[in-house]
Amino acid sequence: MKFLGNEALASSYIENAVTMDTLESDKVALITNVANSYLAAKNYNQAGNWFRRLLTVKKNTTKTDIYKAGYNYYKAGNYKTADTVFVMYQQKYPDDIIGFYLGAISLAYIDSTGALGLAKPDYEKGMRLG
Repeated sequence: MKFLGNEALASSYIENAVTMDTLESDKVALITNVANSYLAAKNYNQAGNWFRRLLTVKKNTTKTDIYKAGYNYYKAGNYKTADTVFVMYQQKYPDDIIGFYLGAISLAYIDSTGALGLAKPDYEKGMRLG
């Protein structure tokens, strides 16, 4: 799916379609198509928004679903939102190092001097798991 013109308008139409659709599989397909289109266009923040939207629609989210949302925010430089998503990953998969590692990296960008020590707890949890 490629956007030809007003992306905001196209996104609003797709959001309406997602809201009106009754089948989870159709909603997931629409959202995934939009997210992948933004990803292909290297609009990582919008890709993150749509992958995150997927988390509200899909009943059984996977590690990959959460990762795609968080990692696209990270690639966009939206580190605070990336960390928020990686905290979701950590809560759902507390024995998986990836959520703590990526959360730590996001927090390290937020606290670039390390003065606040924001990334330290996630790095420590990740090291215990590794």
